[in-house]
Amino acid sequence: MRRGGPEELPLLNKPANGKYGAKTLDDTTSTASNAVNAGDAILTALHGQRNKVLSARVNNESMQSDMDVSERRMSRMACERCVQRYICLICLLLVIGGASFYLYWRYELRDDGAAPAPAPTAATLGAGAAAWLGGEVIPIVDPTKWGEVPSPPAPAAATTTTTTEAATTPAPRPASSAATVAKFLEVNAGVQNAAALPTLTVTYANHDVVPGEHFQSSRDAFVLNPPPAVSWSAIRPPLDPTKHRAVIMFDPDAPEPAPGDGATPGANAPYLHAVWTTHGGNAATAPLAVPRLAVPYEPPVPPKGTHRYVFVLFEQAGEKPIVVSEGAETQRREWDLKAFLAKNPGARAAAVNHLTCSPPSKDRRTGVEDDVHVAEGHEPLTIDPLYVV
Repeated sequence: MRRGGPEELPLLNKPANGKYGAKTLDDTTSTASNAVNAGDAILTALHGQRNKVLSARVNNESMQSDMDVSERRMSRMACERCVQRYICLICLLLVIGGASFYLYWRYELRDDGAAPAPAPTAATLGAGAAAWLGGEVIPIVDPTKWGEVPSPPAPAAATTTTTTEAATTPAPRPASSAATVAKFLEVNAGVQNAAALPTLTVTYANHDVVPGEHFQSSRDAFVLNPPPAVSWSAIRPPLDPTKHRAVIMFDPDAPEPAPGDGATPGANAPYLHAVWTTHGGNAATAPLAVPRLAVPYEPPVPPKGTHRYVFVLFEQAGEKPIVVSEGAETQRREWDLKAFLAKNPGARAAAVNHLTCSPPSKDRRTGVEDDVHVAEGHEPLTIDPLYVV
């Protein structure tokens, strides 16, 4: 094959007359134009692909930045939650520690050198209390000098009048709470010689209540709110373990104490607070029986004045169990004590105990109770030094 032959350059075939015609040149120009257009299309496609790659790279960097921000935010939130938990734990430990210290102080240290409560005077108790005290002056202990022994007061001069030579005689002091409880039981429950009954053991928070012991509803709420445990195992001679028994807790002064010697109940009294019952058995099993709550317990919350809260153990003489009327749980006001005794004709009072409770003192600086408490002749309040501000 010779060079430049028609097989190699078919587009440049020389025509028969030996000259190139116009058609041949047009075809060559069209081919070159097509090649240029194809090159432009390729360049445009390459630019588009490059732009896509750049856009994808920018998007990836933006997503990575957002992820970093989200991670930092989540890490900060986790740290804040951890700090909050630690703060709550520290506060809880402080509260538990403070409560433990207060309980330790109250039950362990208070009897071994606690500061005495400030004593009231006739002036601070009001006119009615001054007349009851007969002008007697009781020294007040300065709170800054707690622990010091106050000097005894100077004897008061005899009070005389211009119309008579006889000295003024102070009014007699009212009876104690134990005497008023005995009077109430004798008048309203027919209990003979109630003052001579044995003491029923009533235990609040491992503390045995002394007859007539005073509590304050707000200060001692953590002690009074849980139901107490009642027991007669300490009574001597021991009671018959096979008999049916019931312990009745009621308030004879609801909603406020009635005037008089304590035998008259309040307007809504007696107010039933709880009933414990036991079932009889043989001598071997009955001592192990624990009194159960037949009527749920309600803690003492006196609205006004100092109230007596009486616990009476009734023992059934026969073999029948002691019956508590249905609905006593919802009909606590003006609970009919006489109707209870009528339903249980063989029941007799075998032991008694009581406590007194009052609302918070009006004067928190001195711990002096209002005139109602003093005029009723109840024992002075025991004010905790931590409570006095």
